[in-house]
Amino acid sequence: MKLRDLRKTDGAVAVEFALVGTVVIFVLIVLVELMAAFFQWNTGQRAVRAGARLAAVSTPVSQDIKTKEWAEIGAYVPDYSRVCSGKTKSCSVGNYDSAAMARLIYGADNSCAPEPLRERRGMCDIFPLIEEKYVTVEYTSSLNEVYGAPGGLQPIVTVRLEGVPLSYGIISGSGWMFVDLPDISATVIGQDLSN
Repeated sequence: MKLRDLRKTDGAVAVEFALVGTVVIFVLIVLVELMAAFFQWNTGQRAVRAGARLAAVSTPVSQDIKTKEWAEIGAYVPDYSRVCSGKTKSCSVGNYDSAAMARLIYGADNSCAPEPLRERRGMCDIFPLIEEKYVTVEYTSSLNEVYGAPGGLQPIVTVRLEGVPLSYGIISGSGWMFVDLPDISATVIGQDLSN
């Protein structure tokens, strides 16, 4: 056997490419997935902020917030908390107002489409993956709330998205990996809880 025969490297480049190429393709897939997840998380943040702003000036999802007689006019309102879940369609206290929840999700036009800004946009106008089952709204008493004040109660309003599935990308779209986005929330102070 000649020394020249031992030095043949005809298939070495193909083997090296197969090894390195597999790693590079895997890294690219992971980067695409991370970018898709970050894009959805960012869009969810924008939608939750819009939903919280809308909840601060809309009819409360917990119906008793507007109708409860807390005390005589001028008296401080006692601490309260109402958690309304779109998944269970119920509130921890009071009745669940599905029309008020729909207004937060769909906006004034009651549809889920990014239309021109003629009406107040809902959460799904910004992030179409939002459904009622992913939305939770919480009303908590704020400091120095006085019964009978102009504009009514001014609770701290928190809107949360929970369990929204990551819907696109290479890995999650293949069906073998199901991932939910982290919970997203926004908090504002209620101003005039009416339509």
